Amino acid sequence: MIGILAYGSLIADPGWEIKDQTDRIIQSIETPFAVEYARRSRTRSGAPTLVPVQPGKGIPVQAAIIVLKEGNSLQNACDILYRREIHRHGDLQKKYREPREQNTDQIRIDLLRDFAGLDTVVYTNLSCNFEQIVDDTYDDHEKAELLSIAARESLTEETFYTCQDGIHYLNTARHYGVRTRLTDIYLRAILALSGHATDLATARVLLAKSKGIITE
Repeated sequence: MIGILAYGSLIADPGWEIKDQTDRIIQSIETPFAVEYARRSRTRSGAPTLVPVQPGKGIPVQAAIIVLKEGNSLQNACDILYRREIHRHGDLQKKYREPREQNTDQIRIDLLRDFAGLDTVVYTNLSCNFEQIVDDTYDDHEKAELLSIAARESLTEETFYTCQDGIHYLNTARHYGVRTRLTDIYLRAILALSGHATDLATARVLLAKSKGIITE
């Protein structure tokens, strides 16, 4: 059988197309690679998001595997994951094609063989573009400050109401047990930015108010 490895927003929000093809979910799996908030997502207004990073630049995190129903081909598994990543659920004209090696900003889907009892597991492997987060000349406090500022900047009227901002992303990842090496210090940096919040949900509202996104 074929599975999809979920270690970011995919855990909470796989989209209807993947849900329709889901047989079961394997919980409490650890990624076989290091992960960190090392990508700023264009579709989330620059919010920090989780991506695989080089060993030593992050740590393996808790994940889940969405096991697809029998009959799904490897190509179809890649297609539905690709459509989910580009927000084109159900658009059968959109099919995954492996990008050229130099196209580092394109969505790449990689494979794990014989993983967690499954023949094949696919996962999204987006490249790191938040270079400071994997740059050892920055200490963890500096990285956390950069992450928190990017998360605050990602709060717009659109992302706040669609929950596509970085603070909501971080809060959801923590809810599902995904904790990177920087998660806790990143969280504390956001709370500090908000002034007096004691949790991320409150910090999100306070920062949205400070930016005039909400007024009450």
